[in-house]
Amino acid sequence: MDSLTPDGLVSALRAGDDAVLARLDRLHPGKLAELLQPLSTEDCWQVMGALDVHDRARVAHFLDEEQLADLLKVVPVEDGQSLVAAMDFDDIADVIVELGEARAELLLSELDEEDRQDVRALTEWPDDSVGSRMSSGYGWLRPGLTVEQAFMYLRKHAEEAELLAEVPVLSQWRLVGWVRLVDLFSAPLQDKVSDWMKDPPATVQADADQEVGARLVARYDLAALPVVDADGDLVGILTHDDVVDILRQEQQEDLEKLMGIGGDHETDAYLSTPVFTHFRNRVGWVVGLGLLGFVSGSVLQSYESLLQNLVILALYMPMLTDAGGNTGSQSATMMVRALSWGEVKPVAKDLGRALWMEFRVSLLLAVVLGLLAMGRVFVLSGDRPIPRGLTLPNIGLAISVALMIQVVSATLIGVVLPWMAARLRLDPAVVASPALTTMVDISGLFIYFGTVKAILGV
Repeated sequence: MDSLTPDGLVSALRAGDDAVLARLDRLHPGKLAELLQPLSTEDCWQVMGALDVHDRARVAHFLDEEQLADLLKVVPVEDGQSLVAAMDFDDIADVIVELGEARAELLLSELDEEDRQDVRALTEWPDDSVGSRMSSGYGWLRPGLTVEQAFMYLRKHAEEAELLAEVPVLSQWRLVGWVRLVDLFSAPLQDKVSDWMKDPPATVQADADQEVGARLVARYDLAALPVVDADGDLVGILTHDDVVDILRQEQQEDLEKLMGIGGDHETDAYLSTPVFTHFRNRVGWVVGLGLLGFVSGSVLQSYESLLQNLVILALYMPMLTDAGGNTGSQSATMMVRALSWGEVKPVAKDLGRALWMEFRVSLLLAVVLGLLAMGRVFVLSGDRPIPRGLTLPNIGLAISVALMIQVVSATLIGVVLPWMAARLRLDPAVVASPALTTMVDISGLFIYFGTVKAILGV
């Protein structure tokens, strides 16, 4: 089955290949979803139609939201209703926002009123909030149940729960504890659930940013994180698989913002996004920073006579800007990561600690790159004519010192820019790379020519 291609799978099903049909239900739903990805909507449904409804729901969990929405728009109503009824509520909530209101209501009509309300409630949380990612399909226990009663209850409701490794304990819907299923397995059957429950290591508000929930799951190594409302009532759980999706999205968002790319930052949407949308997402920063680039041209014009008299300086300008851009981007990336995971807060104390750390790192980098620049000057420019009154060692020293100052200043700018953005409640990733590159280029030219003039006296 692993060697079967998407087209080969469709052909085998059309031919009624019993071997393929027999093995289809043994294939992991994620693997089958990968095979379905390049297929047309009609072919995709033909494959899914060979599965029972619960297996279809498992495959639907791994399908891209856009592909699943396209599927639910065209399948027969009865088939769509049975598929939706078998899906997890959070998966339904993710996809119905892509459907028209009439189609969504039609597909949800087979759910009972309480389930429809649960699904609708999940769609009402703000985008990128924990509530928009949580699952309302969870098993729960009362503290007064015996272990034997708890097993009977969980067995009866196992299909409704997305995860049972860690089970919330509720009293009047208020979260009072958390019990691990593995602990119940070793407990005497007449013990109370309350004897084995523990305080959850953390909870998260449903309206909190999804990244906050992801951090908590990662910090405490949880299979699921309890999600509560303002009153402390349990409204859902954030599971580890949801966290993987969150981290993928946040990573892509940070990466694209670092490169000055706007838009929705959806994962797995590169090839499906129209060309004009890609253009619109990128053009703002490119044009804005291009206009700021005129400042660099003005700086060069102001030192035009120096460049004419000392042409050798022009040869090492790219080395200076590259070194500044590289070291500044490194420190900015580290700072964005530290801010993102809460290791550094947008307070003066943390800025001072980060600056002191990066200052020491930049000094070491500056020494290494300064020595490299000096050697490069001697190796590449030893046979070039030198203006009267100057020597190659002096020129090499001036270039090396300028580069060292540039490395230190660029590194510190890379720390300050994201921190200032976070302090102003902006996204640090937005300013970390595009703005940094332009600022480092402009400041680097002033540093370069100012240092050369001071050391060489020209």
